[in-house]
Amino acid sequence: MITAYPGNLDDTLFGNVTGHLVPGTMFILTGIWWLYHVVFDVVTAQSKRLGGTRPYISRVWYGPRIADRSRCAQFKTILEPVVKICLSLIGSLMELTGAHWTLFNEEGEFEHESINNFSHATMFSFFILSGAVDIMQHYGILDGRTFSKIGHLMMALAFFIEGLLFYFHLDGRSALDSHAHSIIYSLCFATSITYVAESIWMECALLGLFRCFLVILQGSWFYQIAFMLYGPSKWSEKSHAAAMFAPIVFAWHCLALVVLCIASLVLAGRCNRSQRYCRSDCEAISMEHLLGNDDEDHVHTKNGLHSNSAASF
Repeated sequence: MITAYPGNLDDTLFGNVTGHLVPGTMFILTGIWWLYHVVFDVVTAQSKRLGGTRPYISRVWYGPRIADRSRCAQFKTILEPVVKICLSLIGSLMELTGAHWTLFNEEGEFEHESINNFSHATMFSFFILSGAVDIMQHYGILDGRTFSKIGHLMMALAFFIEGLLFYFHLDGRSALDSHAHSIIYSLCFATSITYVAESIWMECALLGLFRCFLVILQGSWFYQIAFMLYGPSKWSEKSHAAAMFAPIVFAWHCLALVVLCIASLVLAGRCNRSQRYCRSDCEAISMEHLLGNDDEDHVHTKNGLHSNSAASF
């Protein structure tokens, strides 16, 4: 219940629980969306490789797979960058509003909570910039040949800034709090490095899968922090055992997500293989039917020739 939270209700609920659940949900949904498309591209590339078509190519964002060329359909293709901009803008405005748009208190000194809010708003601003670059690149405002990899580098920069700000976000915190949030900035730095690697090796599907894994993992760990530090059954921040147990829980998150990624690949591969077998069987049946019709036509033609020759005699 909300009344079970200690301290100021607004600060605790919106600054801690919701402040971790909302970005956690965003990262989880984004990672699952990317995982679906990456797995689809991987399986499609494997099935088309037999035909000699191009292999898997890394992409920064994904649009719905539609063939319609109307204006509405074209807007849907940039839906992910638009959603990224809108959600990041809303998050940034909420953080700045919570800080009352100022860094200082009545005495003219820095306000600790305001600095935290401005730090979060700065994180959001880099994702806004990344979404704007995606849209400009899509409409050709940024030349595709000159700036072909700028989308990857902008996302790498956004995650790097997020990790950097989280790294300096832990001064004066308890061991449990520091351990929990140090995992966040480690994931941010790892995601940033993965984006840079993807910009170099764009045909490496493993990097795309690893990026999805890291993003979903960051979202799930945000959820874990929300309930571990601020939930109704929160852990004791003074307990050394709790601080030691946090990395073990993180390892369990990793294990579950690795199983999810492998299961997604296996399931997609089996579905694609069954469709390919079904398609080949249908083609074989159609070919047999066509050959059967050709044989019948040939027999009828020969009978017709024999009957015509007999009639002439």
